[in-house]
Amino acid sequence: MSVTYPVDNTTYGANWTAMMTGTAAAGTGATITSTEVAIEDTGTTMWWNGQGFAASSETFVPVSGTTTWLLAMPANDLTSGDSYSVIAQATDSLENVGNSSTVTFVYDITPTLAITYPVSGSTYGADWTGTITGTASPGPGATITSTEVAIEDTTTSQWWSGTSFSDGSQTFATATGTTTWYLPLGGANLTSGDSYSVIAQATDSAGNLGTSSTVAFTYSVQTSAPTVTVTYPVDGTTYGSDWTGTITGTASSGAGTTINATAVAIEDTTTGQWWNGTSFAASGQTFVPVSGTTTWMTGLSPDTLTSGDTYSVTAQATDSDSDVGTSPTVTFTYTSTATAS
Repeated sequence: MSVTYPVDNTTYGANWTAMMTGTAAAGTGATITSTEVAIEDTGTTMWWNGQGFAASSETFVPVSGTTTWLLAMPANDLTSGDSYSVIAQATDSLENVGNSSTVTFVYDITPTLAITYPVSGSTYGADWTGTITGTASPGPGATITSTEVAIEDTTTSQWWSGTSFSDGSQTFATATGTTTWYLPLGGANLTSGDSYSVIAQATDSAGNLGTSSTVAFTYSVQTSAPTVTVTYPVDGTTYGSDWTGTITGTASSGAGTTINATAVAIEDTTTGQWWNGTSFAASGQTFVPVSGTTTWMTGLSPDTLTSGDTYSVTAQATDSDSDVGTSPTVTFTYTSTATAS
């Protein structure tokens, strides 16, 4: 007595023939009168009862044929990922019973996926490649027909729509490729400091859907604050009739950013009052917007200054990442000397 199909220790998928087969031979002077098969889903420990895996103990069911026999077993009666054992039994005309060796097989039609980049648990920044990549393998006898990727900004709970993180629920975007695949995701679409999760799925030629494990990563771009300098007045200088009436300076931003705004705080350190844009009337440090970004200026006419008083100037710049840079403080004295006649 033997089981010829399935083959022992084999994994089947889309290539499953939907038919179990075998042979039986009687001893001298006898003939095979009946054959039966017992099939166990070893994943659930349930046995085939002729209609489903619903018997709790070993159950032999009749098959068609004697010296060659078969039993229909459609794929929809099997569970993808489960293992099975098959044992056949034959009775001869002398009432002798013979059993076959046990045959085991696995039925698995689910594609297998892996995300190769990003690496789970990693933090990326300037080294972000801009492409999510992975692989997909079909079950036996099938091919991968399509792959998709879903990406969540887990900090905001928004999903990638294909153009931005704007979907409120899981959304799969079509990737390029099948057994090896990729999906572009430029760093400009990621938010520094946010965490993300990536999950991929693939469909095979039999319509089976496989899903990868979830990969999590963090994106963090460390940018330096803008550099700001006051070029006029010159620190520690006393001005009078040579006062130009204009405070000037420069600002530069870190890599990948631009200067969005500049401002200046000016204090009459003799009185402790701050410039509010029109006069020294503010009681606390006040930054007043100035003209320009990488080079900037603001007017401060002589008639707003008090002869003999000392002043301090501090500039501030904000870049496109909202980083703020502050200049060193510059101090000067203003003296207007009257001319006698």
